[in-house]
Amino acid sequence: MKDENLKARLHTLSPIHIGSGEEYDFTNFVIDDNSCRLIEFDPAEFVGRLQDKEKAELNSICEEGSVESILKLYRFIYSKRNIVYGKEVGISKDVVERYKRILNMSYDEFRKELNRFYIRKTVVNPNTLEPYIPGSSIKGSMRTAYLNRLAKERNISLDKEQGDKKKMCRILENSLLDINDGFHKDPFRLLKISDFTPVRDVRRRIIYEVNIRKEGGRYRMPLPVEVIIQDAVFEGSIRVMYRWPDCEIRQPIRFDSLVESMRSFYGKVLDEENRVLKRLGISPVIPLNRGKGFLMRIGRHSGAEAVTIEGYRSIKIKGRGSPSKRATTIWLASESRNPRNGRGLKPFGWVWIELIS
Repeated sequence: MKDENLKARLHTLSPIHIGSGEEYDFTNFVIDDNSCRLIEFDPAEFVGRLQDKEKAELNSICEEGSVESILKLYRFIYSKRNIVYGKEVGISKDVVERYKRILNMSYDEFRKELNRFYIRKTVVNPNTLEPYIPGSSIKGSMRTAYLNRLAKERNISLDKEQGDKKKMCRILENSLLDINDGFHKDPFRLLKISDFTPVRDVRRRIIYEVNIRKEGGRYRMPLPVEVIIQDAVFEGSIRVMYRWPDCEIRQPIRFDSLVESMRSFYGKVLDEENRVLKRLGISPVIPLNRGKGFLMRIGRHSGAEAVTIEGYRSIKIKGRGSPSKRATTIWLASESRNPRNGRGLKPFGWVWIELIS
C-alpha cells in the first residue's frame, strides 16, 4: 500500500490556548488603556530609550530585589508607556481594568495576589513570533480518538492493583495498540503530522478563562490567558506511512479508519457539550460543512471527556472522595471577569480539519 500524503487546513471554531510554558510578566509588557492592547517589548530596547536620570531610577528599583519592587517596576514602566514599542496583542476591557487596579494596590495587597497577575502565553514561532499549531497537539488528539475506537472493539480489563493511575493508563494504551513488548511497534510512529502555520494573519487575544458547573451556578476562578481566536486558518500536512524498514508494526493505521474515529469520537463529545452549553444559555459550536474533514479538540481546557478513553475514565472531582466518569464543570473563554450570563462565552479548543488533497 502506498503512503498517503495530504495537505490540510485547520479552522478554529472556538478560542484555542496551547501552552508554551512562558508568561507575560511585569518586566516585558505594558497595557495601553486607550487601544486595549498589551504591548510586549524588549527590555534592552526600552532601557536604551530612557534618559540618564530615568535609568538611574530604574536601576535603583531593580537593586531592591523585593516583592514591592516588582510593583514599583510595573508603575515605572507604565509611566513611560509613550516610549514602549513592540508586539501588540488585543486585550479585553476587563483585563485592562484588572491591571489598572494593580497600579493602585497597596504593597500588602500586591504581595497576596502576586501569583495571579501573570498571563499564560499561547505557543508562537520563536523566529516569526506568529502563533502556530504544533503537530504534536494534533497527533495527540488523533491518538485519543483512535484509542477510543479500539476500546469499543475490545474488552480489556484492568487490575486496579497494577499501580498508580499513570501506570494503568500506559498499560491500557499498550494493550489497545498491542505494543506491550516495545515502543518501536507503536503504529503512531508511522503517522507524521507537520506543524500547522497561519494561512493569513492570525489574531491573538487576552481574555478570561472562567469555570462553571455544568448544572449552572456562579462563574469561578477567572484568570487571564492568551488565546488564538476563532475563525483563524492554519495549513499543514499529514502523512500516513505503511512501510518503514526494520519497523515491526502489528496493526498499521489506515487513514480512513483514523478519520472515522475522529468523526465518531469528537462528534459525540461535541453533541454532549452542546447540550450543556444550551442549558447554560451559551451558543453551540457549529462544525464547518466544507469538503472532506473532521472535528478535533486541542489545547488547554479541552475537557476530560475529550482527552480520556470512554469506559475507563477516572476523573478526580474536587470535594469528592471517589473519582467520577464525567466532569462536573466546564471551562469557558470570556471577555468579562464576572460574566452575568452565557452571552458571548465560548468553550475552548474546537477545530475543524479540512482535507485538501
